[in-house]
Parts: sequence; structure tokens; C-alpha cells
Amino acid sequence: MDNQLEYTTVEEFLNSGSLKRVDVMLSKNKKAFFSKIIMWATKSNWSHAALVFVISSPKTGFDNTFVIESTGDGVDITNLRYYLEEHSKEYDIGFKRLDVEWFSNDKLGLEIRKRIRGSMLNLIKAKYDMGKILHIAKMILERILFGVRVRISSLEKVMRKAREKGNRVPSQFICSGLVQYGFYSTISELIGEGVLSKDKLKDVIFNPRFNGEIDRDILLSTTPQDLANSEKLKWKYVIHDGKAYEISTSAEAEKIIK
Repeated sequence: MDNQLEYTTVEEFLNSGSLKRVDVMLSKNKKAFFSKIIMWATKSNWSHAALVFVISSPKTGFDNTFVIESTGDGVDITNLRYYLEEHSKEYDIGFKRLDVEWFSNDKLGLEIRKRIRGSMLNLIKAKYDMGKILHIAKMILERILFGVRVRISSLEKVMRKAREKGNRVPSQFICSGLVQYGFYSTISELIGEGVLSKDKLKDVIFNPRFNGEIDRDILLSTTPQDLANSEKLKWKYVIHDGKAYEISTSAEAEKIIK
């Protein structure tokens, strides 16, 4: 794959201006036990998902890119260099993008992306702080047992049962679900305000089990692999062992990270 390398170093990649706000970031920690549990439980090549929150702008003296992600403590805004430089040997990172004209243009599309970014921050903070979506599991044993149940049944069914019983669900299992929920809820709001037409909603449904009827549990049961498999999100880059590859297919992504 080296002959397809777009950026030879992470630093060049970060300074290239290649990322856009609300690009979807997929990741896996190659050394973390619970990361492996998530991948095993959800039959995925990835264990975590986040969104590009702020992009670097060297011309204005701001040379860092940050992602917004769901963690065990609620919401984190993390410097991308944490993954790509400080812990490059531990993480494989992939980036995908909703690359349709109404979303990717620098006029209305830019405003929509900014709104999704803000909605994600408000959504995660409100839901975690007020406990309206799911409680956060703290014990690793709970996480392992939850992963076993997910593997045997499905994330959607286990989440629904857990919520009905008032049980806790590890937040790491819903990081990708919150990405899906953030896209869907924001575009739904814009449709309701008359900013977008109803047909745009189908472009932001990445979960193949979602049939269009509002069902929070199905939306939140979106796995990292659902995002990885979705043809609506286009592959852009994979970063592996300090090298940034420009790619366009799932096959290329899997070849690099494996």
C-alpha cells in the first residue's frame, strides 16, 4: 500500500487541510483489552467512533485538529495528535465523509456541518449529565458481560432490554450510535424548519437496521462497523503506524489495518 500513500507523515497529513468538520473518525486500540471485546462483540474491525470537531488552520496560527467523542465520563474534546502522534503505535484510525453536494459545499453545507457539531456537543452533554439516554458503566466486568450478551444477541436488543430494566450500558458501546443519532436528529430538525427537503434524511441513515421510523434504540445501536460499511460515508484516509494513506474503499482500509 505504500505506493498509494498520499501523505508520508502524520504531520504532513495534519497540515494538509484534508479533514473537514464532522468527518467521521473510526478507531481501534490495538493493545486495549476492552477495545478487542467491543470488536469481538460487534463483529467489527473498529471499536470506537468520533467526529472531527475543530480543524486546524495554520494560516491563523491554530495548528491542531480536535475530535468530539463519547467516553466513560461523558464527552471529550480530544486533540487528534493524541491518537496520531502520541499513541500512533496503539491506534489505527480511519476517516469517512458524507460526500454529497448539499452537505459538502462551503455555503449551506458548511453551516449544516457546524450545526451538527454543536448539536453533538449539546446532545452528549445533556444526555449524559441528565441520564436521559443511558447510564455509564464503570466496572470492567460489566463491560465484558455486556459484550458477551451483545455477541450472543445483538446490540440493539441488549440496549433495549437494558434500558427497559434501568440497567447501565457501557458508553463505549454507543459512541458510534451517538454519531448516527447526531446526524439524524440534526437533519430532522433542519427538515422541520424548512431548511432541507425530506429526501435528504435518507442520506444520513448509516444503520442498515433503521427503517426510517423514529426509534432511538435502533439509532443508538449503530456500531462502528455499520459506519465502516455504509456506502453513504465515503472512505478518505487511514492512518496506520504513523503513515497516512488516502483510500476510497473498505477493502483498502481493511488491507492496511490488518
